[in-house]
Amino acid sequence: MADESEQRLKIRRLLNDASDSKEISLLIQKIVGEEMDSSKPVDRDRIGSLILQNSTFRQYIENMGLVEEAHAAQDIPPPSVIAPPLPPGVPGLRVRITRMIVKTAGSLDKGTALELHLQFGSDRAEVAPLSLSRDIALRNTFFFPLGAAGEELAATPFFDTPFTLHVVLVASHPNGNRATLGVRAVKWRQVLHTPSCEIALDLCSTYSPTTVVATVFMELSGVHTPELSRSHFDVLNQNSNALVETSYKNFIEATERWWAAFRAAWTARHTASTALDLRRVPLSEPGEFGHTVPVLAIVQPIPHHLQYPAVTDPEAAHRFVSLLPYTTTSIPGGGRHRVWHNLHTIVARGAGDVEDHAALLCSLLLGQGLDAFIAIGSSYPEKADTSAWVVTFTRDDPGAPTFWHPCFCQRLSWAEIAANPSVLPLSTIDCMFNHESVFVNFSLQAMIHPGIDFNIRDPGQTQWREISLDTLAPFAPGPLALFRDRPPRILPMQLHHAVPLVPGPLSVRPWAGFKGVHETMRDLEVQLMDRIRERRLGAGQELTVESAALKAVLGAMPGRMEAEKVHNMTCQLPEITDLTQDQLRRVSRPGQRLIAVPLVCSHIAGGRVFSQFLQSAQGMDVVDCKAHDPQFAVAAGVFPYAERAVATWVVIGVVFTPFTS
Repeated sequence: MADESEQRLKIRRLLNDASDSKEISLLIQKIVGEEMDSSKPVDRDRIGSLILQNSTFRQYIENMGLVEEAHAAQDIPPPSVIAPPLPPGVPGLRVRITRMIVKTAGSLDKGTALELHLQFGSDRAEVAPLSLSRDIALRNTFFFPLGAAGEELAATPFFDTPFTLHVVLVASHPNGNRATLGVRAVKWRQVLHTPSCEIALDLCSTYSPTTVVATVFMELSGVHTPELSRSHFDVLNQNSNALVETSYKNFIEATERWWAAFRAAWTARHTASTALDLRRVPLSEPGEFGHTVPVLAIVQPIPHHLQYPAVTDPEAAHRFVSLLPYTTTSIPGGGRHRVWHNLHTIVARGAGDVEDHAALLCSLLLGQGLDAFIAIGSSYPEKADTSAWVVTFTRDDPGAPTFWHPCFCQRLSWAEIAANPSVLPLSTIDCMFNHESVFVNFSLQAMIHPGIDFNIRDPGQTQWREISLDTLAPFAPGPLALFRDRPPRILPMQLHHAVPLVPGPLSVRPWAGFKGVHETMRDLEVQLMDRIRERRLGAGQELTVESAALKAVLGAMPGRMEAEKVHNMTCQLPEITDLTQDQLRRVSRPGQRLIAVPLVCSHIAGGRVFSQFLQSAQGMDVVDCKAHDPQFAVAAGVFPYAERAVATWVVIGVVFTPFTS
């Protein structure tokens, strides 16, 4: 332990520029409960004593972003990095998160939980939700295999491996909202020349006031590294980085040359260049790390074997993506900041804007063998808004695409659009792109109309101009390797994202708050019926009675409506108007009436479901039914897809005898 006088000197240096005398005196009075005369100079030594003696005051100093210096002043040893032994005979990377320090909490409240998500290759891991505090000690170790058991790997080839250790910090708020606090790509190759290393990872975002530092310990196992000295490592690392930087520079120059040729051809054909200046043609777009990303690196086919079976059908994949909440990245002062996020960031957050939804849906459909593209256009041609849809083509009829709205469960065929163009909320298409090609609309008007030629691969068509990987070769592989990580594994909803210490099937652990389909449905029905009773009792209305017969009739409706939602892709809620006369006779007597109202949402919180149900006039008519002998029933259906995406259907009905006038 350091000498006390030395500690006081260090703490005095901490507080020299912390604040003025009045603020420090108020701080001490508020936290320590001891009054100080703010008119006199601050006794820095006395404050040092208070810090040493009072844990609350010490916590406040840590909150000011001085946590590392405060710990140094108190001579606190760093946490141990001892971890369990590596699995024998399996080459791989062991990653351990030992500590997280919240330097600046921003707008996070006490009910917020922090989650740390990791991806290496296609494997994923998650540090279980942690209660928000300033200094979080962790003991989470994950093993990411690099090869099969008994396989001996050399270190040198890993300099050509594009993937990184991708880390995402997510805040889960009490109201159910989720936000990305920080994203980092860790250059793990430094462990190729040393048995292990420990780094401090600064997790922050340009648009988030929260700053978190995580201590990450990495160790390589089963990789042959004796020939790789530090000097040899530096040479290989510099050569690899220089190659990527040169390739990216050449890539940008190649795209600029292509765009100049496109502009010249446009001017020669259309003479007017003003329409082209308004065209949205993103050859490079803003990425999550603050630099531009080639659009060819935004979309990645997620192979079939990496998709959870519940979403390997195109319609189910569409439903899964549409259930992820829509959210935007706001710019200070207002507005929306368009950023194309890594696929792992999207699934870790479990939410995103229209571009995030489109990138994930397109990647899933490509992995299922569909010819899918992201279409960039405008919902309103007179406005400067940008919208993104997913478009798929078939070999049988390549000129008749299908349009998929990524945020809503809506799918439109070209026959439907050609018959009535107003059914498509997308008015213009400026370009379409996937992982291999970008097709730019070459017509003067980008409006969608029945005569537009969508046969993009026809050599004789004049509607679209293509820039592809073949066009950019040999420049594309370098920058794409720099920005295109491996696609993430899509996991089932009721499982935590966990990678076992011994390679093999993913270890399963129930997702917090999700007990199981049937139990969750029963709990939700009980919660909703209790809230109906409470609301009617508070309003002095007639006693609420539950009808078992009505419950039996309504019970099959959630499953049927979810199936219709998946396969018909309609955005409208169905009306409960198709009950048979036999069903009506079973639940009502002559002179009685039946009202049943459906609701669909993407969460399972009873209070939120009930509040959402009451937002419609029909829902309030059911719950606040004023009549003789009202009998209620609640039928719920919970349909988990993958990750945190769940479709919850609720039908609340009431049978009653109307008052006579």
